[in-house]
Amino acid sequence: MNFSKKNKYIEVIDLFWTVYDGIPSQAMMIYFLVAENEGISMTELEKLSGISQAAISRNVGKLGEIDRNHEAGLGLLKTERDPMERRRLLVYLSAKGKRFFEKTKKILDE
Repeated sequence: MNFSKKNKYIEVIDLFWTVYDGIPSQAMMIYFLVAENEGISMTELEKLSGISQAAISRNVGKLGEIDRNHEAGLGLLKTERDPMERRRLLVYLSAKGKRFFEKTKKILDE
């Protein structure tokens, strides 16, 4: 691995730590999967990531507006009901999440 590229990945992790100190790697993975697949369902996230549905739900909540403990989330993701199948939740980047993604891309593209 190119050392300068490795530093860029560390910079991205540091950027995540500015919004959530000690963020789990699962949460970062989910965030990037949503960023690359906006409107992805929770089930599709489970299939792509190999992470359990419970962990997907927990991390989407923490990355979203309100976590499972009804505490403020990070506001990077938002969920909406699928208009064609109301039981299904679709996950998108919030406006804050899009700005954050641009910062990560800037670091990686340097």
